[in-house]
Amino acid sequence: MTAAAIGLAGCGVAGGSGATENKAAADIFAAVNSEDPLAPVPLKEKQTLKVAVTTLISSYGAFLAANELGEFNKENLDVEVQIVPVQDAQVLLNQGRVDVALTGFSPGVLNLIDSGGDVKAVFPGGQRLAESTQGWYVNRQIFGSDGKFDPEDLKGATLGAPGGSSTGAMGYFFNAMREKGTDLKLDDIKFENLAVPDAVAALQRGALDVAYASAPFNVALQDDDCCEFIPNAIPTTTTVYTWFGKKLREDSPEAGLAFVRAMARTTMEDLQGDYRKDRTVLAALSEGLETPVEDLARLEPSVFDPELDLTVKNLEVYEGYYDELNALQYEDPLAVDEVYDSRFTEALTK
Repeated sequence: MTAAAIGLAGCGVAGGSGATENKAAADIFAAVNSEDPLAPVPLKEKQTLKVAVTTLISSYGAFLAANELGEFNKENLDVEVQIVPVQDAQVLLNQGRVDVALTGFSPGVLNLIDSGGDVKAVFPGGQRLAESTQGWYVNRQIFGSDGKFDPEDLKGATLGAPGGSSTGAMGYFFNAMREKGTDLKLDDIKFENLAVPDAVAALQRGALDVAYASAPFNVALQDDDCCEFIPNAIPTTTTVYTWFGKKLREDSPEAGLAFVRAMARTTMEDLQGDYRKDRTVLAALSEGLETPVEDLARLEPSVFDPELDLTVKNLEVYEGYYDELNALQYEDPLAVDEVYDSRFTEALTK
């Protein structure tokens, strides 16, 4: 993999470093009650955790619902939510200025990990329905004379998404377009770093040609003749995660486990099946997403995997894409256990 200037300033996947920390954490994970692993185990002293969230999207429903339903309180945790730009989340986490980050992959976080940064993905975000209409939308203004979408139409297009070219889901996008027969290259597209609502608005007014739209923002595009959904251009499995830094993985793994347990409990008990029929859950998600209940009820729901699978195969796709982007500052691919820490989810699903 070739070097570049892009970077961040500042399974049985193992985690932690140092024999003392690993031994202490191992004891904590081994002590999980196998008969009722999701039962709250309040910390002896209340801890306040700062959580950086890059966008209020339904994929973060396990965290948002857990917070609104009081599940963190049951673990004797206070949670302070901070909305931060995508490019800042991992920097703040590695610096210890926040304790948790809810975000996706970027070349910056992989370069950070390779250079010794201590951040890892510990919990999966929500997935998409097989018939999902979350994903990539294209403005019909770039269609050819036949009025139908052709991947060749993307050459010269301007694309907007959180993180711009650095969003990991872009790797799946390019793979999908190339499977349709185009020789689309990265430099054929101009990338804009825009939050989802801003990208959707720009696409609708014709200032963008392509945009990524997740729930609830994809609904506006479904109801607008300006644009068309590109099917099969993004996986149904998760592409965003909850990330921990050194504090919750090594220094205070009991607090990290409590945080994950609250989200896992919410996933299992509140976010399975047609969970939006539960008015309490719907109200919690509405509050967390800052979306009216009546609007949320008609939106496509995220799917929350009860197995808590981290989908580690994403790493290979993302590294391949970022290598093509010349955005990686290292040559040898990272090992899965350098990027993911599955100890928390495994302890709760064993």
